[in-house]
Amino acid sequence: MKKALSAWTPVVVEDRADGFTLRVWGRSYTFDNAILPTSITSRDGELLDRPVKLVPVFGDRTEEWTEITHALVSADEEKAVVSVSATAGNVVFSGTVTAEYDGFVRMDLQLCNFWQFSDDDLAVPKLTGLTLDVTMNEAHSGLFHYWPNDKTSIIPAKDVMNSGHLACGDYPFKPYVMFGNEEAGLGLFLGESHKGFCLNDEDRCISVTGENGKARMQMHIFDRMPDAWGGEADRWVAALPPLCFTIGFQATPVKPVHVSDVDYKYFHYGDKAIRDLAAVGKLNDAEYLVNKLTEAGVRRLVLHEQWSTIQNYGLPANPDYYKKLVAACHRNNIRVMVYFGYECSTLHPAFNANAEKWLIRTGDGHFTGGWQRKPHQRAYMVCYRGGYAEELRRRVAYVMDELGVDDIYTDGTFVPWECANEAHGCGWRDSKGELQPSYPVLAVREHVKQLYELVHERGGIIDTHQSTCCMMTTLSFCDSIFDGENIQDQLHKDNLDFLDMAAFRTEYMGYNLGVPANFIAYTNEERPMGALEGLSLLHNVHCRSWSFSDLDYMQKIWRIFDDYRLNDAEWVPYWRNDVVTADAPRVTVSAYKEAGGAVTVVAMNADANCAETTLRVPAHCTRLTDLLTGAQYPVEHGAVTVPVELCLLHLLRAE
Repeated sequence: MKKALSAWTPVVVEDRADGFTLRVWGRSYTFDNAILPTSITSRDGELLDRPVKLVPVFGDRTEEWTEITHALVSADEEKAVVSVSATAGNVVFSGTVTAEYDGFVRMDLQLCNFWQFSDDDLAVPKLTGLTLDVTMNEAHSGLFHYWPNDKTSIIPAKDVMNSGHLACGDYPFKPYVMFGNEEAGLGLFLGESHKGFCLNDEDRCISVTGENGKARMQMHIFDRMPDAWGGEADRWVAALPPLCFTIGFQATPVKPVHVSDVDYKYFHYGDKAIRDLAAVGKLNDAEYLVNKLTEAGVRRLVLHEQWSTIQNYGLPANPDYYKKLVAACHRNNIRVMVYFGYECSTLHPAFNANAEKWLIRTGDGHFTGGWQRKPHQRAYMVCYRGGYAEELRRRVAYVMDELGVDDIYTDGTFVPWECANEAHGCGWRDSKGELQPSYPVLAVREHVKQLYELVHERGGIIDTHQSTCCMMTTLSFCDSIFDGENIQDQLHKDNLDFLDMAAFRTEYMGYNLGVPANFIAYTNEERPMGALEGLSLLHNVHCRSWSFSDLDYMQKIWRIFDDYRLNDAEWVPYWRNDVVTADAPRVTVSAYKEAGGAVTVVAMNADANCAETTLRVPAHCTRLTDLLTGAQYPVEHGAVTVPVELCLLHLLRAE
């Protein structure tokens, strides 16, 4: 394996006469005399309730696949390829299974009608239905995510939620769904579009049910005879076209999660921080900024989009100031991370020559996006199938090699935004000739895979902002996620009624996915940093500061984590917390269990009618200290009553 891929282990193939198993870091995929996985494991636990099925229907009869064969085509440390074949009714199945080191198992499938070796009756198509059927076991059925959300994939709509408890119902085509629990799960890549599907009701392409607590997903591919076959007999000189589909399976977590202080001691330098410095007359004083960051304990400075004079191009707006800032950061053990995003600016030197092929077009033919900023320019959303991927990677290499950049922050780069730009191969025409968008998942995957290697070869990491999209097909190749922008307005209006705990555990926690997470925190008087940090730290996730007032708050949290070495303690989350409990029903408690017997408690109250709660702590503890206020409370017989303000973080230490 390349050094840049050290997070993973080589692909291992176990080839048997009656099947094969593909093993990658932490997971396995077994095909026992079958064309689809019969077992998928993660963290040594089975995820499936029963084998995955591709169910063919011929009139009023459901058939089973027979004459199943497989053959190992090739294998190395990064990839294994196996061919599979079978037959059912008068259909021939061919498939190629490709397993990569990050655990993505891609399946390129083809269905063909019999012709040469059959009589005329069998040469006439009889297939009238085809459904992909996946059933999770009960232990991995509680949490559910799908993408895109129910409004759009073009920049997440505000205040929508597509993560949380299992949501049974019917859905139109989605390229990605995911099931699981807080520890592990299964992502299903269902294709880049529903091109070629024949559905009676397109709003019922995907059906999700919960039978006996087990999540079941059925994706309907054909509800009738495929239009491409039309009931005509297959002939040598008039062959019916093969029906081709690509799907994929990817168990999570995709790689080990190791969180250290450098993974959350961030300062995000954007508009708020610029205004803060301007207010005290220190806007272009690099030493002043770095001294403040150093005193607070910042380990990574993220320079937001303003750092580049051309949006998403990596050209410092103020080269002299930038050089001083980078040098001062490096002297103080602070890494510099810079912004790259999902747009191409009209100031880009090659805009005129490449806009038609680089940019996204919507289903009605329009460009999309169009962020405006100074110096005056407009930046449109790009599609990474259209050639801009190579340009972005070139600019990333430039800023790392020539400008001293340590790490890369990407905005939307890992999201396969829908696109219908036929000039570069996106979109498709339906039976009426109308243009429909597709999702360039595989092109984005290849782009970010190469980006990951490029950045890691240079000793850096990739942090990505991807609100509402937890598609591990692409997110395998980032080092951390930064989520939550689209829900910030709603968080300022309610007391966690919108973002429930199940949604946070599904989308915003990261441990179930295999990438550390930070939570976006847009603070104001209604929702201070203490409220957002309280919600996130219950899940061992930190917020990021965008202003110096928020940094003042966060440095207190960081110092507590440093003083008590909480990153080395055993984290006990609230959903299985038997170390510390609260008697108030809407007071949620997680804990850090330290080797010496002390326990640091994270508590948050979501009940406006509750002012205090009694905590049950380990019997050996005799006192409890509020680490944020310094207040102390005596513990008697393992119980202690403490005040709990509404929707604010409480950090309490029992010893």
